Amino acid sequence: APPPAAGGGGRPPPGGPPSPPPSPPPPPGFSLRAVLPPTPKEEHPHEDWVSAVCGLPSGGKRGGGGGQGPVLIASGCYDGIVRLWAGSDGGAGAGCSFAAHKGPVKAVAAANSRGAAGPLLLTAGNDCVARVWRGAAAAAAGGAPPEAAALLKGHTDSIQAAAAAPDGNLAATGGWDNRLLLWRCGDALLAAAEAEEGEEGGGKAAGKRRKVGNGLAAAQHVEAPRGELAGHSQCVSALAWPGAGAWRRRRGCAGAGACCAGMLPRLGACMLREPAGWR
Repeated sequence: APPPAAGGGGRPPPGGPPSPPPSPPPPPGFSLRAVLPPTPKEEHPHEDWVSAVCGLPSGGKRGGGGGQGPVLIASGCYDGIVRLWAGSDGGAGAGCSFAAHKGPVKAVAAANSRGAAGPLLLTAGNDCVARVWRGAAAAAAGGAPPEAAALLKGHTDSIQAAAAAPDGNLAATGGWDNRLLLWRCGDALLAAAEAEEGEEGGGKAAGKRRKVGNGLAAAQHVEAPRGELAGHSQCVSALAWPGAGAWRRRRGCAGAGACCAGMLPRLGACMLREPAGWR
């Protein structure tokens, strides 16, 4: 028989096992609290996998709209379709769906604009291109499908992530070609697209050509990248944009090489200021 444990009679030693060390207090300026899990309100089935979701205000004001009016929700799917939802605290209803890409849609993002059509919608997918759409707010309210304002060409493989600067005039995309590209966007891009329409024979005729095939016609404005942030050796799978007009880029991201704007300096990030003259 095995010898009895210390203390005799097979009982544990006096005092029992040692207590685990106490949890460290939260850092200064932070607090911890328990919250209830969210309660689902509605379900909106899709034809295929949902691969991207973003929200943007239905109004055309900058800075996210300040919570005024309903919120527009865009979802991208593997069937190449983007669906727009007019959301509120009480739920959301499908307002429009349109073909955005020839293959899975992997990223959707909002870009602010001062134009009457409201915020722009930036989409990207496995077809190696990104598109900028105008009229998303009207489409979600039951109007015509959004119109493709520009085609962003520069990637050589599937695009996995997209994000726009707070003012909407600059955007970034990343993908499986290990590239992080910067693009003109927002009001500056719209002005260039409208000027090109005028040169091609008038806005009305050009607009009709763009709507062929739900905005996938070749008559739309084609935009080249304005710059590139090099350094990734694998897929750039995630992007975010901080405020104050500055880029913060983390080198040596874990996993598939996700690049996140807004990483803290203590994580080894470097800050790149937004170059002048890109708008």
